[in-house]
Amino acid sequence: MPKTLVSTEKMRHVNNHLTPLAVLIVVPGLVVVPLPKLAVVVGGILIAYSVSINYLSIYLVKRDIRFIATVRVGSNYSVNIFLLWLLYSTWPPVWTLLLLMSIGVAVYQNRRDSFLCSLTLAWVILVVHWSFGVHSLQAWAIVGVEASIIILFSLFVNGLLEATPERQEMLVEEDS
Repeated sequence: MPKTLVSTEKMRHVNNHLTPLAVLIVVPGLVVVPLPKLAVVVGGILIAYSVSINYLSIYLVKRDIRFIATVRVGSNYSVNIFLLWLLYSTWPPVWTLLLLMSIGVAVYQNRRDSFLCSLTLAWVILVVHWSFGVHSLQAWAIVGVEASIIILFSLFVNGLLEATPERQEMLVEEDS
């Protein structure tokens, strides 16, 4: 089984950059998009929960790093996919939540797992697009580009990190 490359420093780095970016992507959509009040409230609660669990995980990681990382990742997947579904038809930047998740995985996982995760997230955006029934050639071209960006950017970030000495050592341990 592949070794997860999780550390408190990496979690803190991902939190300090990707969590605020996720808030920046979602909150304006909840504020300016004409959504039912319940949808805005649920979206607000979910983004607040996501921010809380991401920052709280830094302090709890010393107890059980694998369990905390699993809860964190599972929460982020669930919340971000729901927010994608909630805002997809009215707030175009929301797809970048999936990009952020693929980048986060690229920081922690090996190339194969990063690829599989980003491929799954690309599939998610295609399914969400299909479920909203916008089937013009232009709309499918746009979502195809977005899905490709999710995969390629994840592999790019993962490749950069594999070149670092720390990552090289951890990958050698993983192969042993």
